[in-house]
Amino acid sequence: MAQSLPVMDDRSLTVQAAIEQLLRAAAVSFEVLRHPLVRTAREAARARGLPLSAGIKALVVKADGEFVLLALPADRTLSSRFLRHHLGARRTRFADAGELARLTGLEPGSIPPFGAPVLDLELHADRALARDRRVAFTPGRADRSILLAAADWLRVARPRLLELTAAPGE
Repeated sequence: MAQSLPVMDDRSLTVQAAIEQLLRAAAVSFEVLRHPLVRTAREAARARGLPLSAGIKALVVKADGEFVLLALPADRTLSSRFLRHHLGARRTRFADAGELARLTGLEPGSIPPFGAPVLDLELHADRALARDRRVAFTPGRADRSILLAAADWLRVARPRLLELTAAPGE
């Protein structure tokens, strides 16, 4: 089956450019990888030639009426219980494709783990990302990945670190 081409619109290109500009301004060493269009974290890991655990998956969640951006290791699953506890929220749910488009201008699977000034969302990250050496993520388009040191991503993205996942196997 033929693979569809990614939608290249001004927003996806602008998001990638904004991320690269932030990283350069912070004197961060990073690599941009071109790869086939990916739709899942597992596909991205294969395309990057990296373990799934090196990937950051970014999720937009609505918590009691407010949308927030979450960054998690790609090999872990969000704990709704942990999320509700840390955000003091009674109800949470994932943003749907229409909400993602309205909030970010991007398609599912291409959301980068960056809040302001790239995306106008508060960024929360799982503490496990602070233990990684290198991370990779999609920069607003599903046919590219950015690789860099986890410490550099944390310094530039400035997420609020929380326990959002349980370790694999727990």
